[in-house]
This record gives sequence, C-alpha cells and structure tokens, in this order.
Amino acid sequence: MDLGGPAVFAGTWLTMMAAMMLPGAVPAVARAVSATGRALTAPLFAGSYLAVWAVFGLVVYAAYEPHGAGLTGAVKLLPPRLLVDIPVALAIVTLGVVLLPF
Repeated sequence: MDLGGPAVFAGTWLTMMAAMMLPGAVPAVARAVSATGRALTAPLFAGSYLAVWAVFGLVVYAAYEPHGAGLTGAVKLLPPRLLVDIPVALAIVTLGVVLLPF
C-alpha cells in the first residue's frame, strides 16, 4: 500500500482527524471549557489534541517501510519469542483495563 507523498498523506490524515477524532473530543473540550470558564480553552485544547495526533501521523508516515525509514530492521533484531510475548502482554493489559471497572 502506498501512502502517497507527504502532502497527500497530510491531507488525508487531517481529513480523518476532523471526521473521526474531533467528534470524540467534543465532550472533553466542553468539560475543559466549563472547568476553566474561558472560551479560549476550546481552541487551545482542540488544537493541542490535533497536534499530538498530527505528530503521531508523521511518525507513522516516516516509519512506513517503503519510505526507507522502516522499522523492519529493528524488528528483525528482536528475539522471535519476544515478538510473541509483546502482543500477548498487550492483550492482557488491555483486558485488565477493560475489566478493571467491573
């Protein structure tokens, strides 16, 4: 799969963030505004939220293997058993976090 050039990827990533991530952040933004009582909190909160995800998108784009900066070489250096243990550990932690409130 080709991610396109940096401009295409950034445009696609920005569209995805606006469509999928901002609606989920609205309750947190509303809480932050009500907690501070200042309207300026909303764009600062939303902007910093989007900035963090934009940086994450840039890291993913840079690490994507066809661009030559892939992480494949680093992953090949890991012992095979560790490649099995990491997903299992993540699954256990995820289940713990999900089940902890109950």
